[in-house]
Amino acid sequence: MAQESVEVVRRAYDATNHVDYDIVESLFHPEIEFHTYGRSPEAGVYRGKEAVREYNENLFQQFESIRFEIRELVDAGDRVVVMTTQHAVPKGGQHEMNVEVAEVWVIRDGLLAERRSYSTRAEALEAAGLSESGMSQENVEAVHKLFAYWERGEWQASAELFDPDFEAVFSATAFPDPGRYRGARRTLDAWRRWLEAWEEFSLELEEAIGVGERVVALNRLRGRGKASGVAVDSEVGCLFDFNHGNIARMVFCDRQEALEAAGLSE
Repeated sequence: MAQESVEVVRRAYDATNHVDYDIVESLFHPEIEFHTYGRSPEAGVYRGKEAVREYNENLFQQFESIRFEIRELVDAGDRVVVMTTQHAVPKGGQHEMNVEVAEVWVIRDGLLAERRSYSTRAEALEAAGLSESGMSQENVEAVHKLFAYWERGEWQASAELFDPDFEAVFSATAFPDPGRYRGARRTLDAWRRWLEAWEEFSLELEEAIGVGERVVALNRLRGRGKASGVAVDSEVGCLFDFNHGNIARMVFCDRQEALEAAGLSE
């Protein structure tokens, strides 16, 4: 149900950006409600498809163009937290305004039944029964689970933790064969090539730190090269970005680079 909820919300924003309001309204529950807050003249509560349609028409008429960029979608059962950036050019204006918006959608019978807007991401998460600290802990636990798979050599099993379109980056600061790979197959091939260069290899997770939707993993890499026979024992880092519970991007780099990328430092 949760993934279906996310998809119906995504379809609504996509249809709005393509100015296909018939599709948008087909995703609305007959008892749709918009709860809009703020200082604008449109702030208030709108109930029913007709009232919501009128609200949207009045809003869009104020702009030469308006586009909604989804930055984050968070599953919360029958609720979906949506963080967007609204890119809009006012009527008669030339400069685009970029406004970050936090919203919570309620899903009922597979349709959009309610939308409420909030001032901050934290408020929206709380309204959906979530918390930033709780989500951060779930992400940390996912990273621990990932490294447990890797330590056992269960590479294929770890795929359950990744977004289907995730990206892996091997940084030049920590790897002799740097590159950027998208998708499970290409990333696994790159990782296998990396492992083939080692006679012995281990990557131990020493600490995982949650920072919002990111997790910094502090690792110790130990091994012995096949060609050189040289033993290696070094501190490395890995940065994980999450998208509604799945790993969407991971960057293998040195420890300091990982900490700085997450706004931390040793």
